[in-house]
Amino acid sequence: MKRLKNVCLLISLLLCLSTTIKADTIHVYLPISGPQNYCQSAGFDTFIIHKHPAYGATLWNINGIPSGSGDSLIYIPTSAGSFSIIATWAGNSFGVQLNLFLVPPPHSTFQINNGSGHLNLTNDTLWLCDPTVSISAQGLVSTDVTTFGWYASGSLITSNSLLPITTSGVYYFQADNSCATTRDTIVAVRLPVTLPVFNDTSFCNTSLSLVLDPGPGWNYAWTPGGATTQTLLVTTPGTYSVNVSNLCTVGGTASLVVDHQSYPVPDLLYLQGNAMCADSVVVLDPSPGYTYSSYMWSGGATTNSITISGLTGGGGLYNVTVSQGTCTETASVFLTYLPLPSKPALCVATVDAATGNNKLTWEVSETGIASYNIYQLTSGYTLIGNVPNVAGATTLSFYDLVTNPMASAARYKIAAVDNTCGLESDQSFYHGTIKINSNPGTGGVLDLTVTDQYVDESGTYVPTKYYILIDSLNNGNLTMKDSMNAVFNSYTVTNPVQGATYVISVQLPWACGAKTNFGQMSFSNKSMVYMSVDELQNNISIKIYPNPSKGIFNIEAKNIIRIEVLDNLGRRVLTTNNPTIDMSKQSSGIYNARVYTKAGVGNCKLVVE
Repeated sequence: MKRLKNVCLLISLLLCLSTTIKADTIHVYLPISGPQNYCQSAGFDTFIIHKHPAYGATLWNINGIPSGSGDSLIYIPTSAGSFSIIATWAGNSFGVQLNLFLVPPPHSTFQINNGSGHLNLTNDTLWLCDPTVSISAQGLVSTDVTTFGWYASGSLITSNSLLPITTSGVYYFQADNSCATTRDTIVAVRLPVTLPVFNDTSFCNTSLSLVLDPGPGWNYAWTPGGATTQTLLVTTPGTYSVNVSNLCTVGGTASLVVDHQSYPVPDLLYLQGNAMCADSVVVLDPSPGYTYSSYMWSGGATTNSITISGLTGGGGLYNVTVSQGTCTETASVFLTYLPLPSKPALCVATVDAATGNNKLTWEVSETGIASYNIYQLTSGYTLIGNVPNVAGATTLSFYDLVTNPMASAARYKIAAVDNTCGLESDQSFYHGTIKINSNPGTGGVLDLTVTDQYVDESGTYVPTKYYILIDSLNNGNLTMKDSMNAVFNSYTVTNPVQGATYVISVQLPWACGAKTNFGQMSFSNKSMVYMSVDELQNNISIKIYPNPSKGIFNIEAKNIIRIEVLDNLGRRVLTTNNPTIDMSKQSSGIYNARVYTKAGVGNCKLVVE
């Protein structure tokens, strides 16, 4: 009966076991390394622990409690936890740890351990005030997890529960067991501790639209309007401010002025074009009819416009900066002026031996010249003539038909006139002609005196030597006779030629086109026509004095019947039988006198100064 009872108990035990062991049966074979983790959330599994075949007779214990012997151990847990199952044989032992879990790890809470910072009420945001703030995960039980650690962007940062945070970002604490993984996320935001700064802003000729943003991490109170948002859209000018504060600082106020200006864009390019004549006057105004708040021209002027003349300011780049409120704009223009003709230079001022008139000669050294104006010194320099330019000419000349070289020396200047704008150059340096006086001396000589020497205003030339020339036939053909040092101003012609005239000249130290037979020379006026005191004409002895004269001549001859005076064109200007002739009303020059006597007709020359 006892044996039958034991069989019944065994059968009852097996029946009991058959109702407890789940379909999930887990076989664990020794030896095995490391703990074995299993989730039992769906019910407890049946674990069969197998010894190694090399082990001898084996005894088993669970958490230090003997639990049978044999080649294997059947273990059906009834609670979660850690279970140490050890097999011993022949003084040896080997075990395995079963970690059984019913639920995933619990969620953690966070707390600040080091540094200044603040956690929000929902424990999912950390406000960073100090450079480093350390937080830790709380509520972690070692038996609830197998592994844990802090992560960011999917990468493990540390396997500790304590995390030092230095930068803003998203961090999460992850705890694992065989049932599941639990993650708790926290967003770290570094709060600003320096007040924001706004700069005054201007909108110049554009629509006003400005978003003011002092940055995240503040509490906001905007003025005007009272908005509490982080940003404020501004569409009208004015003064705006925001009061900010946060958990890290008491905060303060940032403000700015928003300015909006509309005005015509300054422009000077409408004045830019082709080169202008040098006397052209241009008024530079960046916006005619409109006045800006201020002006600053490149030359320093602050007026709303400036006047430019090619004769004063000249061409070049001009710019102006205008302001309207806090807005500034710049406009520029490059003005080009045609230059004035270059200052010409006289080659020579002389008395023309052929005509007896003053003559000016100069070189044509510049293109684009239409003509040359001639000026003579009177009370000032007076325009007395104009000489058109001649294509291909290298020199030009002007004859002064008004001035009497016998009466006085003359000073002349010339100026070039361009053919585009009709503008005149600066006047040349003046040149002055030579003036001499002549008087018959005792002993049949003729005295020549230089009363006005040749003058070159530039100072390039000062006479050092005079040349004495003779016009034997008084027809303009000169022959060199003598020379003298210019320190002397008088020369005596001994044995003068009857009916001849004399001139004094200087040789200038520069060339001017083709040279004359005497180089570049300036000649004085002619001397008186030399007549001896007792001239024999057709066997008639005639005496004339003074000659030259200002107009009164005395003629002595025997038995004068009448006297006729003819000008150089053969026209009779006077007939008289009075031996004293009055020519004071006649022009200066040389006249022919015919003296009729009972013995015949004699001819002589009269020189009226």
